[in-house]
Amino acid sequence: MDIMIIGGGAVGLLSAVFLKKEGCNVLIRTRTEKQAAIINKAGLKMNGEIWDVTASTDSSGWNPDAVIIAVKQYHLEEILNTDIPAEVPWLFIQNGMGHVELAEKFHSEPLFGIVTHGAVRTGPAEVMHTGSGKFIFGGKIKSTFSKMLTKTGTPMNAEWTDNIQFQLRKKLLVNAVVNPLTVLYETSNGFLLENAEAKKEAFKLFEETAKVLKMPESSWTYVEEVIENTKLNYSSMLMDYKKGRPLELESINGWLVKEGISENIAVSENSRIVEAVMNKVSSRVTRSD
Repeated sequence: MDIMIIGGGAVGLLSAVFLKKEGCNVLIRTRTEKQAAIINKAGLKMNGEIWDVTASTDSSGWNPDAVIIAVKQYHLEEILNTDIPAEVPWLFIQNGMGHVELAEKFHSEPLFGIVTHGAVRTGPAEVMHTGSGKFIFGGKIKSTFSKMLTKTGTPMNAEWTDNIQFQLRKKLLVNAVVNPLTVLYETSNGFLLENAEAKKEAFKLFEETAKVLKMPESSWTYVEEVIENTKLNYSSMLMDYKKGRPLELESINGWLVKEGISENIAVSENSRIVEAVMNKVSSRVTRSD
């Protein structure tokens, strides 16, 4: 099966290797010609192994059997307005919830997924698989592509769910707590449980977020488990902050603020967090000038 992956970040490269292991022909559409050239010349490396994949910034001549869209939310609309074959399945892998409505405008039956694997891109053509997890995905119908994914087994561990909306909200519940707070504290995930003040702040943010997402307060146990299991990891938002890249703040906590207001639910904690992170980003820009 020919799979086109749009996005050369950690999740995109990780997905490429996993699918190569399953015998798929993988095509990676990158944002830059430099990254594509490096991948084509040196191959894609993960944990000491090198995989032969094709990469390009131009996918107009490709005819894939399915497309995986693994870009940040703030790049999504730009990507969707480019040439992507609409007659094949599209699988969206983004943080937050804002991409759902956008995806449904561009594709009649989009698939959505979450990735719980740990992955860090260490170079243009290299990714480290730092922790085993799952690819959980779902949508309106199961296609040949969906059936292929569910047969992948280890290490991809892809699972179909009939309630992907619940899984997206569950992931958002974690991201809304971990991502912005690790930026503010500039620390690994585990600090949010190890430090009393940080843990108190994390729980307050969780309580409010759970109300907006209509998740039970018992979900805090799940959030704690995720933080504990990834305690040595650094959140994607913190990595973006440190590298001077845009943050997915608007699609995570910003989305929660808008959703809370529309549902007449108090969102003071999320509003405060958005403002605090934005101020920190502004200070970062000022310091770098």
